[in-house]
Amino acid sequence: MTGHNDRHASEEASTRRDGQREQNCKCLTEMQPGEIGTIATIGGELRAQLGPMGIRPGKELFVQTVQPFGGPITISVGHNVTSVSRSYARHIHIDVDR
Repeated sequence: MTGHNDRHASEEASTRRDGQREQNCKCLTEMQPGEIGTIATIGGELRAQLGPMGIRPGKELFVQTVQPFGGPITISVGHNVTSVSRSYARHIHIDVDR
């Protein structure tokens, strides 16, 4: 059940806002601790919720931790550190730098 959702999120993540395929684009749920990237898109209504926390397209993002058993993902965006639920993370697409 979860694999199907992750696969769908991955397919969405590989397409940029302008419809072009992006080789280094990932869904936040696919990233590992230590990976860095730039937020490409935020889907749905989440943009309005995450924007005030500094999580918006064009900002650099660093994955600090990925909690086991479907737990949250801890990220740094600018000088802010926050945890994002996996249900939110599925809608955040990242252009991965390294």
